[in-house]
Amino acid sequence: MRFIIFLFITSLIAYLAYIQVPVIPQFTYEKETLKNINHPIQTNNSTPISQPLILPKPDVNNTHSSSLALLSKNNHKADFLVAYFGGSREGARDVQIYGNIISIDTQNQKIASSDAFSILSPQKLSLDSGELIKKLGNPLLVRQANSLYLFITATSFGGWANSKLYHYEITWEKEHLKLIFKGRLHTSPFINLSTLVRTNVLNLQDGYYLLPAYHELAKKYPIIILFNHDKISYIMRPTLKNTLLQPSIAPINEDSYLLAYRSYGRDHTLFMQTCIKTSCQNLKASNLQNDDNSLNLISFDNQIYLIHNAKASNSNRALLKLSKLQDSNEMIFQEISTLASTNTPNGEVSYPSSLIFNDFLITSYTIDRKNIGIVFFRPSAEVQP
Repeated sequence: MRFIIFLFITSLIAYLAYIQVPVIPQFTYEKETLKNINHPIQTNNSTPISQPLILPKPDVNNTHSSSLALLSKNNHKADFLVAYFGGSREGARDVQIYGNIISIDTQNQKIASSDAFSILSPQKLSLDSGELIKKLGNPLLVRQANSLYLFITATSFGGWANSKLYHYEITWEKEHLKLIFKGRLHTSPFINLSTLVRTNVLNLQDGYYLLPAYHELAKKYPIIILFNHDKISYIMRPTLKNTLLQPSIAPINEDSYLLAYRSYGRDHTLFMQTCIKTSCQNLKASNLQNDDNSLNLISFDNQIYLIHNAKASNSNRALLKLSKLQDSNEMIFQEISTLASTNTPNGEVSYPSSLIFNDFLITSYTIDRKNIGIVFFRPSAEVQP
């Protein structure tokens, strides 16, 4: 009995130390984020959606879950890193994190890609972490000021519900990528399992950023992690509702942001949520459905856009749509365009990842779990499906 009491008191002290009152920074967005919110596009004319660039792929059967980050830029030209996982199938032990360097010229509307190359293998992560790593999952690239980070979901046993989150810094010198291991992230004072990432961060000033993440063990629910440079400063759960995954985040104005969720299970509602700093309002149901599909919120030119899937006869993920938020009180979206589609039975154009460069929206996505595609264009409410 004494041992049980001792164990309880020790655990309670550990937990209280873990959730000590954090220092919450002023929620001021970095300059690039503010530019994307407030800076008007240079022309009222939208540009046609580019023909998709199919990235040269590694010698694997399956590729999925891409993430984009800026490497370097010079006026209307820029290089980006696209990271994704690939292997014989999702969850197989031969899965690695692969990448391509894509070069985009927005003035001439040209895009090109390097050959695929390996970024990280389970063996490399095992060596760096000193832990047994059996499989790799979603990669997430984070550009914060002058630093580039890679977050990686990985497991030592079981399925994705047993995932742990690992952290690298990436240097880009003389067209060569170098990984610097930063450690395993501790998001729980106890077993520290089941933290996964998928969607882009929201950058704040002074090295802070908000990382959307989610938990899958026993219950599925979203969390938001506040980082100070490369260290966790605060963790919050924006809603108590379960069955919500892969939160996507976008700034609304200079002191608030919007969350959109992937719905898991029987409820196919696309839920939205408005937050101010670490305080979030109640969930609101939008006019769109979400059939267990990942999505991507973007704030651009004083507007909120959503990249999301829509159904067709062959699949729930057959269409990749761009919609604009028309009513932020009722969470009403209006469809603007179809970015990509597939006729493959049970196929998908899914898991979008987007960023903005020179008033162009650049989006990577999965094509039928076989390839990664890239499209770019200047969005406008005048674009038609």
